[in-house]
Amino acid sequence: MGLEKENTAKERCLELISFHFWRREIISKLLHEVDEAYFEKKLPGSFGSLYIILNHLVWAEKVWLGRVNHDELATMKPSNTKGLLEAWEAVAEKWENVIKNADKNAFDQPITYFNSTGDQFENSILEIVIHMVDHSTYHIGQMMNAVRGFGIEPVSTNYIHYLRS
Repeated sequence: MGLEKENTAKERCLELISFHFWRREIISKLLHEVDEAYFEKKLPGSFGSLYIILNHLVWAEKVWLGRVNHDELATMKPSNTKGLLEAWEAVAEKWENVIKNADKNAFDQPITYFNSTGDQFENSILEIVIHMVDHSTYHIGQMMNAVRGFGIEPVSTNYIHYLRS
């Protein structure tokens, strides 16, 4: 386990996705235990609540999945926290299937997609997975800071803890 130099792009993606899903699972367990009222409490910063951070995180992972699958832009249905956590799990399963079932040569090939403002870009699946995991790391940090502020002990989601688990 770990990102060794000789790993193929597919193996690197599988490792990153495995790490990302490990932390999604422990975060989901924690968030299932948090009182729903905390999700609506006003937070300082760019996102106004724990619910909005979680919604953004799940939506972003759906958008990137849609780009890799050449699907239309992902949409989110209004939901409660439990529904968002279920959606996050469903997106995780779809990501895992995409990574496991893709040909090993597909991970370095450029994928053409459009961002939310209509600009066209190209990135490989490996680059997209690295971006998605990095993006999620930032927002997971926001969520763990929020729960700490509510007097709840956050979970450790660092890569090194994943390797040790």
